[in-house]
Amino acid sequence: MKRQIAYFLVVFVGFLALAGHFIHYAPLNDFIDNDATQWFDIIAGFAAFLGVINLLQLHLNKVANKRQNWEYSIFTLFGFILMIIFGFIYNGSGFDMGPHLKKEGSAFYWMFKNIYLPLGASMFALLAFFVASASYRAFKIRNF
Repeated sequence: MKRQIAYFLVVFVGFLALAGHFIHYAPLNDFIDNDATQWFDIIAGFAAFLGVINLLQLHLNKVANKRQNWEYSIFTLFGFILMIIFGFIYNGSGFDMGPHLKKEGSAFYWMFKNIYLPLGASMFALLAFFVASASYRAFKIRNF
């Protein structure tokens, strides 16, 4: 029952936010522009925090117990810490978030453009190949 209530709440708020773009009703637009975006920022902050905790816990446990492919976890942790350093600390002004992340010539921008984007493009290319391969195998089967 708890899961259905959560699903209903998420779907309701999602449709409410979607309706705010098509229905020009001042209180609804005020809710979408002010309150809903603040709620989103709060939820996104908690989700990012939980994601960081999960990443650190999973990969530190994998390295500590030397589970299968634990070497890749070291690489993941190194990349995470490096992005944190260049995103938050190595910008010349302490823990100031902001324009230096998008400024060409900054270390974070260079890493994003030359490491993260090519890796993302490679991942989507592999995904397209696997989807095409699975589709071919699915259409090749003549009966269940």
